[in-house]
Amino acid sequence: MTPSRVPLLAASFLLILGATGCQTTCPQIQQSYTQALALETELDQNADTPERPVQFGLTMRADLLNQVANSALQAALKTGLSAVSNIDVGAGQTVGVQTAGDVLNLQIQPSDACEHCFRISGDLDGAVGLNIPLIGKKSTRLDGRLSLVAPILLAQGKHGGGVLQIDLASAARIGKSSLSARLDNLPGSWSRVLQSKVSTLLLDKLLKDARPIDLLSFDGPSLGIPGMEILPTRLVTDANSGTIYAGFSTNIKGLQNAESIEAVTALGDDQNLALSFNPNLVVHALALMMKKDVIPRQYSSDGRPLRGGPAHATISAVNFSKGRVGELPVAVDFRIFNFGEEQSVCYQFAGSAGGRIALRAQTLEVSLTDVDITEASIPGLATAVQWAQAEFLQGSKTIIRESLSPKNITIPGAKLAFQGLGLELEGGAVVLRGISLPVESDSK
Repeated sequence: MTPSRVPLLAASFLLILGATGCQTTCPQIQQSYTQALALETELDQNADTPERPVQFGLTMRADLLNQVANSALQAALKTGLSAVSNIDVGAGQTVGVQTAGDVLNLQIQPSDACEHCFRISGDLDGAVGLNIPLIGKKSTRLDGRLSLVAPILLAQGKHGGGVLQIDLASAARIGKSSLSARLDNLPGSWSRVLQSKVSTLLLDKLLKDARPIDLLSFDGPSLGIPGMEILPTRLVTDANSGTIYAGFSTNIKGLQNAESIEAVTALGDDQNLALSFNPNLVVHALALMMKKDVIPRQYSSDGRPLRGGPAHATISAVNFSKGRVGELPVAVDFRIFNFGEEQSVCYQFAGSAGGRIALRAQTLEVSLTDVDITEASIPGLATAVQWAQAEFLQGSKTIIRESLSPKNITIPGAKLAFQGLGLELEGGAVVLRGISLPVESDSK
């Protein structure tokens, strides 16, 4: 059969169907469409539902956490080291003390004091003003060492998402913290007398005034789905590898019975950050984006977005597979239900769009270039080229990019400059590993 005869035969077939009507075909297509919609997900408004499976993961080394947390911790410690008090030195005498200080060379390292404990240590640097009996006012440098042991927490953010915190408020309960102040160049034996007193004063003030401090937040992908929530779910700290893993779930009902993706706790020597997500998320997020009118559900018969159009799209599956180093093949399976224009013929067909996510020059690229019609109730009415640029296919690329974007991570006063170094399927998740460095927010 010559190619020129295919459109003619298809048109003839349409005329025959139009003459007999869609009394049988259209109800069948409508029933299939209704069944496909029934399989789509909803959003759960009960955010307190327990045991939600992990859908997103964030893994970082303690050294990156140290860089990220430094400014937030410095501010809190500076406040805690500012004290005004009278110290009892015995024999009915008191010494007036006023301190101001910072912590230099701040380090955060895993600790075995509790399940998620970390040790925050550094060098004291500041000044101490003293009012010593019979001597009067003196000043000296505040020197010494600080070591605080406190757990990392994964909490709900004030505006959604999750927040990684250091819970300094628990340091007193854990009891592994210390502060050793050195005061030099004071007259007589006052240095020796006051050092332990000032050390106790400052440590008590630090622990008494302490509160959980936000280190970073994970906001989740920006998909524009009204009512979608990112919920903190799981925290794993690995002292051996020096990594912190934070797992997040969503309130997407279709994912609540799925298995959690596995925690990523191993990073290469050249890596300090990994982002991961559940591939099933793409199917459900696409359905929600169409349901919430974020991307079009309806199209013209040739694949152009058209409100009230005859063609209705649903997503069947999104599958990732292992490929060459640095890339993962992906396939998006979809189905189109066409109810005809001006009461013309009804038909449906299934299609698949193939492509890949890949690291190109350390940047993530997502492509869907190969579209095929895999099944059709009336062959020849739809062609793959007409649907290659459909909005729902572009939406799937957006979901993948956004789910692996370091922009989902917010740190105080800075942003993370990220370079991807590895891409793979692992533990049921798509995992992007790389190297990241905090930079000023207004840097170019």
